[in-house]
Amino acid sequence: MAIKPNKYVFDSSALWYQSYYAYRDLREITSGIIKLLEIDSQDTVIDFGCGVGDVSAAISRECRQIVGYDISPNMV
Repeated sequence: MAIKPNKYVFDSSALWYQSYYAYRDLREITSGIIKLLEIDSQDTVIDFGCGVGDVSAAISRECRQIVGYDISPNMV
């Protein structure tokens, strides 16, 4: 089953992802997501595969609630 190897890879890569994305400007990415999905202040958003949560955090400013889920607890 592919889930265990993927979980291991992401568990062991969590710190790298966090440091890599910490310096990226996600405004362009998140503004595109918000526009495409027509997210507004009344919406609840579920982010599957949220990783370290940077995109979720940026989108959270535009919606009522956001819930993040990732296969790797170390990523969340």
